[in-house]
Amino acid sequence: MFIVTNRHSLSNFAAIAVAMALGCGVVAAADLSQHAVAARVNGTAITVADLSAVEPAANGVITPQRDSEQKTLQALIDEQLLVQQAESAKLDRDPQVMTAIQDARRAVLVNEWLKRIIGQVELPSDDSISSYYAAHAGQFSERRTFSLRVAEITGQPEQLQMLQKQCLTAKSLEEVSLIARQSGLSSHESTLEKTSDRLSEDSLHRVVGADAENPLIVNIQGNHLEVVQPTSSRPDPLDPAMARPMISQILISQLAKQRVDAAIATLRAKATIEVVASSATNSPASAAAPRQPTLQEDIAHGLK
Repeated sequence: MFIVTNRHSLSNFAAIAVAMALGCGVVAAADLSQHAVAARVNGTAITVADLSAVEPAANGVITPQRDSEQKTLQALIDEQLLVQQAESAKLDRDPQVMTAIQDARRAVLVNEWLKRIIGQVELPSDDSISSYYAAHAGQFSERRTFSLRVAEITGQPEQLQMLQKQCLTAKSLEEVSLIARQSGLSSHESTLEKTSDRLSEDSLHRVVGADAENPLIVNIQGNHLEVVQPTSSRPDPLDPAMARPMISQILISQLAKQRVDAAIATLRAKATIEVVASSATNSPASAAAPRQPTLQEDIAHGLK
């Protein structure tokens, strides 16, 4: 299912997990057992359904010997105690808390709507998987692993901008470290490995293009200057059998995204949408093209 963490997340479909099973044929007796009370905390009931939502119990029944379920129940009791304390302190009336609750409600509604729009996604055919494998040789049959040295330098924006210009002519991380020290800044270095399929197209182009003349890749990210030096690479191919689960998930995610995009396009076509833009949203800075992920961001996301 989609995980929408805030009201701005609809455009990010990179992590689509499609496991849709909307069961309907539930036995009435099971429904009754789900309403059974597992515990009461200051008069507030915790039901078997509450427990099952965290850790499904066998046959919907809690038994004292099921240690794991008992731990879950005790955790729910602790949680209910904390909720009651928060409510007694009127935290649910705090403006920031009210906004967070509203955002959580929106996220739940959006997630449920997306699940219904996506529905049951069929498994990709063997032909479609084979075609994808052949068309993306750089990710699979010609995949490579790059060894990278990464230096991070922290400083004020104006310091980093000046340092960036100096680092563009540097030939090694040792030279970068010296430049940083001369500027009164310290650098932290790490060594990483990154496969070509874990790099964005732009980052892969920059890594492959690094040579003796331009060996360093320099980016400013927030209050950090990041300097990356590719040191070596080696073939690291994925054969069709190893790549199959990955390709299958990619194709399923693409189909799910297509269904959501089509549904949203239909909704937009039928809706009356009025964009009330402020002077801030009309400013040149806000109209700039979206920032591309830096190589270090690619590295950070790919190796976690």
